[in-house]
Amino acid sequence: MPQTKYYIYSILATFTIIFASCQKSDLIGLDNGSANGKSETITSAVDIATVPEDSVVTTGVAQHPFGFLKDPVLGETEANLALAFNLPSSAFSFGNDATIDSVVLVLKYGNELYGDSISNYNIRVAELAEVFPKSASSSTTYYSTKTWQSAVLGTTKQLKAFSYGDTVRVQQIVDGATDTTKKFAPHVRIQLSASSIFTKLKSALAVDSVTNFGFQKNFKGLYLTLDQAAITNKGALTFFDLASASNFSGLEVYYKNKTTAGALDTNMALFATNASLAASNVIHKHPTAVKANEGNVNVSEVYVQPLGGYRAKIKFTELEALKALVSKTAGENKTITINRAELVVPEVGESNPLANTYLVPAPRLTLYRTDIAGVRQPLPDNAVQMDPRYLSEPLFGGFYNSKTREYRFVVTSYVQDLLTGRLKEFDTFIAPIRANFTGVANITGAGNTARRAVLAGKTNTNSKVRLSIVYTKPD
Repeated sequence: MPQTKYYIYSILATFTIIFASCQKSDLIGLDNGSANGKSETITSAVDIATVPEDSVVTTGVAQHPFGFLKDPVLGETEANLALAFNLPSSAFSFGNDATIDSVVLVLKYGNELYGDSISNYNIRVAELAEVFPKSASSSTTYYSTKTWQSAVLGTTKQLKAFSYGDTVRVQQIVDGATDTTKKFAPHVRIQLSASSIFTKLKSALAVDSVTNFGFQKNFKGLYLTLDQAAITNKGALTFFDLASASNFSGLEVYYKNKTTAGALDTNMALFATNASLAASNVIHKHPTAVKANEGNVNVSEVYVQPLGGYRAKIKFTELEALKALVSKTAGENKTITINRAELVVPEVGESNPLANTYLVPAPRLTLYRTDIAGVRQPLPDNAVQMDPRYLSEPLFGGFYNSKTREYRFVVTSYVQDLLTGRLKEFDTFIAPIRANFTGVANITGAGNTARRAVLAGKTNTNSKVRLSIVYTKPD
């Protein structure tokens, strides 16, 4: 059963904005002549190849990946999750006579599920065998390739599906009054071995109950994986939101203390986690045929995959010929003016990507370049607040159009700079990102979405990546 409602609504909203914004700009440079020369339109070929993506940061991100996905094109992706926890308060104590009732790991869902929405899972919870984070500042950066050391805790949660769209009702403890039931945003609740966790927590608190880092050095946290043999259907990757202001994730520890009258009073202490105390280890197992095509431009399909998977490297192979043509006809001291340049990137994955499939194309791609040192840099058209020629996110583009099955980028200033020599093309890349507007250039690898895309390669007989240029040649 596909999970496409959120995807469709977000893309429709995005393209309403883009369509309204682009109506006027599409007329630029389409006249047949001007006072300074004649405007012409050409379509230039573009080389494109699949190349491995860099590892991505998975701490401090908007949402953290978790799960296991069987992709019929790109193979298997596994995402495991490491978690550390904060003290409920400074110098926290359960009290001398506390007895444990239950311990529940609570993780609030993010807003994406990519894969089969009806797969079943067994979540395995282990104890971390290394200190996380490494410093008291909680600002240690961890990447998707980080391998975590853990010891089996012996806890398994059977889950019928990643129900990231379903709210959860939870009984709330009210001190001195009748408990109530409250509705919470969608989340996972994993019942842990109460006595084992309680013993470990008390032992850690006995060593240092004053600072978070002191506590974290002694209670090293938890590590979540999936029992892959128990997964039904195709599996999926989901995300946990540990960064928003509404995050309520952590260890809920329910315990009892005796009151002054001798009665037992139930309490709940939350050892909270957050985006800085979580990191995902992502493992891609690409098929041999896909790996064999890495770096090859003479293929029919090219792949872009977030979470440290793949990106596409492109080359504007005919720009030098255009520059030479203009120089030959107009003189070396003259140059052409690019009225509009648009990169068109066809998507060729599914015959009908929005119907009856569990892997819809990425809703948005980004486009960036690298400098002589290989450092990522925004294109001038996308250099938000860095270049006066930058465009708004809807105008720059990169959003998927399900009707044309294309992604389009406006690269007018970039092409102009390449032709004039203001910039040199070292490498230019395409990669998936989340669909939401951010107000920045979006050139870093995406660790907060799982949606990938299959793009047209150079030998594709139906469609090809192309650069459409409207330019004015000097008289």
